[in-house]
Amino acid sequence: MKRYRINSKVEFKAPSLGSGKVVELPTKDNNKMYTIELESGKTIRCTRHYLGEKVVPKVGAKWRKK
Repeated sequence: MKRYRINSKVEFKAPSLGSGKVVELPTKDNNKMYTIELESGKTIRCTRHYLGEKVVPKVGAKWRKK
């Protein structure tokens, strides 16, 4: 399962939506819905199944173990 963080740039599986930025992460209360701000400035809510690959890779040292 991919982990998205706030301000992560993501692309959608639907080509009509393009890409966007994660604004709010899902919680138990909002039924696993991400809030995504599109490039046009509008926000949508969707589950991770509608999200494709990350556009910007995770920043940090790759040699550091977690």
